[in-house]
Amino acid sequence: MKKLLTVAPVMILLVACGGPKMPEGQTKAETLVKDRLKDSAGYQPLGFDTLREVHLSYAIDEPEGRILDSMAKVYIDSALKYRKKGDELVLNSDKVDTIAYKKYHMLDAVYTKKSDSVGAVILERSKGYESKSSAYSILHTYNAKDNVGHVEKRVTNFWLDKELTKVQRQQAAE
Repeated sequence: MKKLLTVAPVMILLVACGGPKMPEGQTKAETLVKDRLKDSAGYQPLGFDTLREVHLSYAIDEPEGRILDSMAKVYIDSALKYRKKGDELVLNSDKVDTIAYKKYHMLDAVYTKKSDSVGAVILERSKGYESKSSAYSILHTYNAKDNVGHVEKRVTNFWLDKELTKVQRQQAAE
């Protein structure tokens, strides 16, 4: 019993003093997001998920990583464009232009290979990568009006800076 009375205050002290004050950060993050959305038509907050600390990946955190990531995206978009053109050629024609189809198929393959190569570089450089910065993320559910004026339920992920002073990015949750 004596040991329990000695250990209990130490445990309470560790729990009370350790780590960031998430409820305070949670409240600050919610206020920041609400302030950003308050002028949106029909904005009505429904709820927030728990504030999470996120560590950025090589492809987002490093300038070279962002360039490589952009290159990969361009290659992927190009491959999809040529694949779609080849598919449309086959679907929308009674007589397939085999030369054009082969050209689109070859360009699709070239851009797919390029995106795979850049992706491999990103993966290799990401191994053991430790983020230089961290930020916070919070998921928010709310009602807002669409372009026509109908109220719709939205779920959006907001990324906030480390100090919880500004929204860096927002994206509809999938």
